Amino acid sequence: MQQVRREVVALVARLRRRLGAASFVARHRVRSQDFTRRRQLPFAVVVRFTLRKSLKSLQRHLHEFLAELAGGALAAPMTAGAYTHARAKLRHTAFIELNRDCVLPAIYGPAPVLPLTRWKGHRAGLQRKV
Repeated sequence: MQQVRREVVALVARLRRRLGAASFVARHRVRSQDFTRRRQLPFAVVVRFTLRKSLKSLQRHLHEFLAELAGGALAAPMTAGAYTHARAKLRHTAFIELNRDCVLPAIYGPAPVLPLTRWKGHRAGLQRKV
């Protein structure tokens, strides 16, 4: 269990480094002007928010996410429309590259973190030990 925890922490650290790299941002924005100024929704925040899955409304989920990032301090109010505009500046290739270069090697690499089950040779999911 401790090994899995260390691997997950290492994966998160790799993802954060990748999201903070200027070359990564430059490759995965729609226009060269996008994400150049310091805004409330920078590139890394937009990607991290998009990766989170929620059944709540977009507005409520956005408020909770920004409150978590602020660490309990009062976060600036943000509308769902602001997120939608920021998301439109992000290319889908960012998620493809993150998955290919960071996530898949950690899960399906030579020493996978969690045991993998297969169904007829296909990835069936991860078996988690409780």
